[in-house]
Amino acid sequence: MNHKLIILFIILTGCSDSREYKIKFDHVERLEIGDKILVRGVYVGEVADLTVDQDKKGLVTISISKDINVPEGSRFILQSDFFGFQHVELELAQFDNELIKPGQLQVGEIRPMDTTRLRKIAQEEYDSLLQANPGARLGDSLLRILRTVYKDKKKSDE
Repeated sequence: MNHKLIILFIILTGCSDSREYKIKFDHVERLEIGDKILVRGVYVGEVADLTVDQDKKGLVTISISKDINVPEGSRFILQSDFFGFQHVELELAQFDNELIKPGQLQVGEIRPMDTTRLRKIAQEEYDSLLQANPGARLGDSLLRILRTVYKDKKKSDE
């Protein structure tokens, strides 16, 4: 066999700087190829492939840096940021656990977006609107009265 072909084969198969893992999620509606894989907020890889398995679940192949060891018990969590963009957060387990073999199927989790900050901003804007606009204050007062009347009526009907 030609020595150049052997060297080329070794280079192509043995020098990859990443590892691939497969994760099954219940759904992956907004996840796209190229989306980030993060460990504690640090970029370590990206989504390499998206398919649907026979159970109609999302099958995601991720490619992460070869330097990142993924121990058994690590969690793959699909998360949305404030603007709805998704990424996979990798929460690494204890390093004394055995390592997950690349390509071995994992079951991922879906974490809903934390809307606490969004609610806080909306409440601040609503409060400033009430302070600046007397008509809005009147409308808010009327709505509060109607809600109280409705709740009292509902309780009396029970």
